[in-house]
Amino acid sequence: MPTTTTTTLALVLSAALLGCGPRASAQLRPPPRIYVPGQDSLSTFTGIVQTLYPDGKPHVWKELLNGEASGTWLEWYPSGAIRYRAAWWQGKGHGTWEYFYPTGLRESAEVYEQDLLVGLASRYHPNGQLATEGSYLRGQRHGYVRTFAPDGTPLAALLYQDDKRVLNVPVLFEPGRIATEANQEWDITFEPDGNTLYFTRKRAGTTAQQIYRAERTPTGWSEPRPAAFSTGPDEGAFITPDGQRFYFASLRPLPGRARRPGSTDMNLWVMDKKAGRWSTPRPLSAPINFVQQPGEVWPTHYEAGPTTDAVGNLYYWSGSRTGSDANLYQAPRQPDGRFGPPQELPTPPNSRGADSGPCLSPDGNLLFFASYDRADGLGQEDIYYCRKVNGQWSSARNLGPAINSGRNDICPRFSPDGKHFFFSSDRAPELDPTGERVYSIYYLETAYLLLQP
Repeated sequence: MPTTTTTTLALVLSAALLGCGPRASAQLRPPPRIYVPGQDSLSTFTGIVQTLYPDGKPHVWKELLNGEASGTWLEWYPSGAIRYRAAWWQGKGHGTWEYFYPTGLRESAEVYEQDLLVGLASRYHPNGQLATEGSYLRGQRHGYVRTFAPDGTPLAALLYQDDKRVLNVPVLFEPGRIATEANQEWDITFEPDGNTLYFTRKRAGTTAQQIYRAERTPTGWSEPRPAAFSTGPDEGAFITPDGQRFYFASLRPLPGRARRPGSTDMNLWVMDKKAGRWSTPRPLSAPINFVQQPGEVWPTHYEAGPTTDAVGNLYYWSGSRTGSDANLYQAPRQPDGRFGPPQELPTPPNSRGADSGPCLSPDGNLLFFASYDRADGLGQEDIYYCRKVNGQWSSARNLGPAINSGRNDICPRFSPDGKHFFFSSDRAPELDPTGERVYSIYYLETAYLLLQP
């Protein structure tokens, strides 16, 4: 038989759980049946199962219905402070669940329906301050999940849909593997299936950048390695949407010419896909590449940032023919696959400042690029965009603070399916060994770009 203490505890708890009010006394029912080990079978038992600490204080108190958890479950710390309070129905979590610290402060509060989290779920720091708060739908994160420091300072607000992270704000792309804290990284491109990527990296402690390659594996992206063709200071890799051409910029000397020490004679090179492999790199023929003459300095005759539109027209940047800064150029692709004479894009999109890093949206109707020294700039270099209207580019618009920071934001790119937008930024506080800010690759979902009509 249960002890007097056990019977009294069960009666008190049962009465408390029935509620209170003017008619509470009329609702009192006889004391519930108490489980007796060796006498009752847990698999079919209906009533209260409870245990006590050696000093007689309550340890666990739970309600069963035909052997299943149904009703309220309670657990206490040895001190007598409540540890958790949970609601069950037919063996599944159904109702509010709360956990508490030994101090009595709440540790978490969640609501379940048929064992699935629903509504708002909260967790707390030991000092009582809110630590995380998130919305759930049918057991999956659905909405914002916010995190806070112990002093209440907001740390992050991440958006989820059906338990998948929604990249509505820029985040580092593959941090620690692609986007690192010590190396300079920019200009990412993908093969059409999205399973192989290339990007530019200048390793900490080195002076020359190379194009790196990584492959998607069942466990994520492989460790990036220098691409086999990247033998000189190379950058700006771009693979055409059909996957048949690979453009990049390089300081390697043009055929028949020796590289001058300290030269900034960057030129555009291309490879073709043949039998599943990239051909030997070759420089684009005149009139794209110009040889930088002695006495000429960057960005004069410095060709970089190649990209193409859907029909193969080439866009890149180089020194302006009418000023001292960099501007965007476009060269039409001709029937034989070569490019016609390049034309410096007018204003817009070019400006009196420096414009670089062109990028076309997959449908070819938006031109993105980086620009410096514009009146509406938010930092140093910002990313801008123009719309194609009646065959002409509209005035350039700043992508705004959702993308641009107070630092340099450059090298816009799209994933092959157009669902993600990439760029490089030195917004983080990390410095490389030379004391320069570190450029890292960021990305977000294209749907969250704030584009005006």
